[in-house]
Amino acid sequence: MTKKAEEQGEASYNLRKRKTPEFEDDSGDEDYETTPKRKTPQKKKTKTESDGLGVGDEAPKFTGNNHDGSKVALTDHLAKGPVVVFFFDANSEDKTQKEVAGFKESHEEFKKYNTTLIGISADSAESQKEFATKEAVPFYLISDPELEIVKQFKAEGGKNKAKRVTYLIKDGKVAKAFKSVRVETHAKSVLKEVEPPKEKTPRKKAEKKPESKDEAE
Repeated sequence: MTKKAEEQGEASYNLRKRKTPEFEDDSGDEDYETTPKRKTPQKKKTKTESDGLGVGDEAPKFTGNNHDGSKVALTDHLAKGPVVVFFFDANSEDKTQKEVAGFKESHEEFKKYNTTLIGISADSAESQKEFATKEAVPFYLISDPELEIVKQFKAEGGKNKAKRVTYLIKDGKVAKAFKSVRVETHAKSVLKEVEPPKEKTPRKKAEKKPESKDEAE
């Protein structure tokens, strides 16, 4: 092969390399366009059972065992007014004790608005009774060791316990769901939702001052 033929063959090869995507390398050659990658559309998050009940959902009509051995039925109290059902993991937890103390402190204010407080956990009836007696709890504390009520409210927290969540129930439906609880101020936050809205005092319109002689002129 002559030198001229070799040069022509090499030029032809280089030309094919520039036009064919197979020969693409990382040298930064931009003689041809590459197809841009398509973004995979993200699926919208759907409500799952782990999300618990939401506003407007029908509240399960449960009956449970109170710490004093009596029966507590939700329907009996809904006729009187709002009901606050708060779930907690264990009465031995420091966070639970602070949360219960907050509700205890605000109990009289809740009563003023005919609101019933019901705490529920998987603690045994005996444990719930001891805790209620020691802390002088003035409201209901239900023992739900089989998580029957907990599951109805979709409030399972794992390890045979309930998670910390509160539901304000009005007229048989969830009016407010508190799924992020700050135990130190939680009772006050719930109380705000129970209190009737304050009537706004209409502002008086400022009287227009009479124009001075200089302004009139």
